[in-house]
Amino acid sequence: MPGARWTTSKQFKFLTSFSGAYRQAQTDGAAALAMFFSSFYEKWFLEFRIEDEDKHRKEAQREQKNAGQDSGDKDAAGTPGNGSDDTEMPAVSSLPLTDAKKQKQRGALIQKKREQLKSWFRNNCRIDTRPKSVSFVEMMIKSLAKQNETRTCTLRPIEIFSKDHYASSGTKAIVDRRTIDEKPPMIGPETKSQWKKRWIMIYNEELRRAWLAATPSIRKAVEDKALRLAKEEKEAEQAAKEENKCSGGSESLDSKLTPVQVQEYINQLPVLIPAIFNEVRKKTGWAFTVLCGGPMPMADGEIEAFRQVPDPAVLMTFDQTFEGRLNVWSNVGKKQTFEAW
Repeated sequence: MPGARWTTSKQFKFLTSFSGAYRQAQTDGAAALAMFFSSFYEKWFLEFRIEDEDKHRKEAQREQKNAGQDSGDKDAAGTPGNGSDDTEMPAVSSLPLTDAKKQKQRGALIQKKREQLKSWFRNNCRIDTRPKSVSFVEMMIKSLAKQNETRTCTLRPIEIFSKDHYASSGTKAIVDRRTIDEKPPMIGPETKSQWKKRWIMIYNEELRRAWLAATPSIRKAVEDKALRLAKEEKEAEQAAKEENKCSGGSESLDSKLTPVQVQEYINQLPVLIPAIFNEVRKKTGWAFTVLCGGPMPMADGEIEAFRQVPDPAVLMTFDQTFEGRLNVWSNVGKKQTFEAW
């Protein structure tokens, strides 16, 4: 876990010493998490006064610079660590605390620092959610596809008879002839919707007549097929429910999830979404820009948004290819500097 750019080595050590307590508070729920931060903030500001923020920032930059020189990496000083927040905090060491306006500014700086610290814990104390293999991603894609499959109702015997015997029984020829011969007198040509409505009425009449006139052997075969299809559909539905139950699919997601469980799913998004869309891109050749956001259950419902885009070369190709076609998306790509998760 590399140190964030804005921390000194001492501050980083102090932060990491609370990682275990933070994870435990996440498990215990929102109330425990609120108590954790209340206690942590008090300890942090006792150890690192807000008046010394400018001194700490300069010390952190000096340490990062020295570390970069030692490793031969010229960019080390300018590269934020995992979950870094390089927003600079203004110095307050010279603020006269007797001045009410300056005191208000000091309070704003403390609040900004609290948010920075909370972001550090959320970004650096996550579970390992990296997919273990490509098969994991393909399993997720298949699971999503199954959830979006269009359900169909069980076919009635007369519908099966139509599928199997509509043409062979002569019903189709009768329907076609009646549709032509029974065209009602009207002013102007018959519209498509008028023709369709008339055709459906004739079709239903002739289908019922053919079904009632069918031989007993044909009727029995059709009814047996209807029973078999209904049984197969019921078995498939039951199997899908069992599969969802075992794999934690949509059936189990209908139940109430705890905030910790929801947060774990959210924590998987920065890895899971790129992995899924990279697999989809391999199969389709399409490029994707994904924007998503919502409340963070373990951060008192605070709203956060994530974005994921392909590498710059793919983004450029996407922008050029679809210029003028998807203006909303292409404008977003032009007006903002997109980064990976």
